[in-house]
Amino acid sequence: MKKLTSLLLSLAVLTTAVLPVAAATDQRLTQVTQAVKETLSIDDGYDTFYGELEETTFQSFWSLNWEGEGRSLRVSASEDGTIYHYNYSDSTGSTSQNPAFPEYSPMEAQAIAQNFLDKVVTAPLDAQLEDTETMGSIDSDRYYFHGALTLHGYPTPLGLSISVDSHTGQVLNYRRDDRY
Repeated sequence: MKKLTSLLLSLAVLTTAVLPVAAATDQRLTQVTQAVKETLSIDDGYDTFYGELEETTFQSFWSLNWEGEGRSLRVSASEDGTIYHYNYSDSTGSTSQNPAFPEYSPMEAQAIAQNFLDKVVTAPLDAQLEDTETMGSIDSDRYYFHGALTLHGYPTPLGLSISVDSHTGQVLNYRRDDRY
């Protein structure tokens, strides 16, 4: 009887310690998810969502994943909602094998990319795309841009890359070097 009581008491203590940790993690996930949704204007058109915490020695990162109706969005963000990586894919569009002219010019795509960067990179950092002469071909499906992060207007060694779909104007990928 004493062994059973000890076992039940031990289980109760362990469960009590785990529940607040799980609740705190859920609260952190909710906060970072809401910050990312506001920054990126993510709609409620996704069927599923899940998030995972990755804690490193220096910082915690969240892997946030939305999926639904042939499209998916994957975001890596810090505790404060800073977005370090973004990947959007949509398989609902037509996948014709015939070449098509891009709907967006390289200059229009660069403006879309810069607008995205203005939303996801916050002060005191700033992001400037390099002057690239992106030549779109008839069957080009995306434009690629590179840039650098500046700190209070001063250059840093930290770079970034971003790609824009040449037919929809949707940002497909974004990555900044200071994730690690």
